[in-house]
Amino acid sequence: MIAVTAITQGCGASATSPGRTLRIYTPPGFDGSGRAAYPVLVMLDGQNLFATSRAGAMGTWAVDETMDRLIRERAIPPWIVVGLDHRHGARIADDSPWADPRIAMTPRGVEEAAFIATDLLDWIGANLPAHATARALVGSSLGGLLALYVAWRHPDAFERVGALSPSVMWSSGELSRHWTTRAASPRRLYLDAGEEERFDAGAFTLDYGDAARDFAAHLRGLGYGDDALRVVLEPGGTHDEASWGRRFGPAARWLLAERFRG
Repeated sequence: MIAVTAITQGCGASATSPGRTLRIYTPPGFDGSGRAAYPVLVMLDGQNLFATSRAGAMGTWAVDETMDRLIRERAIPPWIVVGLDHRHGARIADDSPWADPRIAMTPRGVEEAAFIATDLLDWIGANLPAHATARALVGSSLGGLLALYVAWRHPDAFERVGALSPSVMWSSGELSRHWTTRAASPRRLYLDAGEEERFDAGAFTLDYGDAARDFAAHLRGLGYGDDALRVVLEPGGTHDEASWGRRFGPAARWLLAERFRG
């Protein structure tokens, strides 16, 4: 079931994040009484996640249908999914921790990451039957960059982080220059892209395939082994919801599979 919730108070509403919309998926057999504590997957760009957005211009990942199937197959335990809508014209700035010389904008990614890692998680803990530490974060494109930034800047917020076609080349690869050590958390990182994926931004082209390879090699060099890092380069993968939705199922099987401790 999907519920759309407009958060205007109590979830970090401020000049930076003045009210946000959440799209909340609850798994089959959901018990909202509080007797059960569910792991929670936070996903960015909530407008494009669920099957109800098929008619939209961007298409959909159909995350709800994939989660239903994986839970029925017992490939993963039941998860709550919280989709955080982006702020339309503010999305690029919200997802950018650093400035990029090719884009005229004031980056707000540092503030957005803090909002996700603190205010949003506090709201989830107060309003949903959520496990205290069993949490994952997933984003794509610039949202994938922001998810990885949260993993680096707020390592204790999410035990598992997935980045599909992340814009790690953004700001001339600033994330790699900051991420210089192997941390204990997140315990699992998932990274993917199309093998030859590129995105034409008009004035410049972003090469996602090569950027994912380079960032994966950087993480491997820091000591992230196969138990902590999974990298997928999909032949024919492109920069769109159809590709991310297609890869989400296999990603979730690895990222969300076993039950959390505690």
